[in-house]
Amino acid sequence: MASIQVSMIGIELIPRDRMVQLGMAFIGVIKPDSAEGVLAGVYTQAERRAGRVYEILKVMSRSPWALKISMEMYGAVMFGKSDLSRGQREMLAVVVSATNHCHY
Repeated sequence: MASIQVSMIGIELIPRDRMVQLGMAFIGVIKPDSAEGVLAGVYTQAERRAGRVYEILKVMSRSPWALKISMEMYGAVMFGKSDLSRGQREMLAVVVSATNHCHY
């Protein structure tokens, strides 16, 4: 199983055993087909919204309630009542992601 290392210069696939040799952190995730309860519900909503479950959600899978609350906060920030338009909020998200060298 390969894991993904994200750095300021790009994304590199690193085999898990090599990560262990290097002393790098590895987060075991719960895959969508193994999810139960609250996590299964969050994954189902993600699949409906985006057509898949992105890795950022899977990384939080070991704490389903924190993931659920995080997604509710995201929904409130991006879709709730605001002086900023939906487009402006998306633009801010893109700028922050680009600044952090993250895919948005």
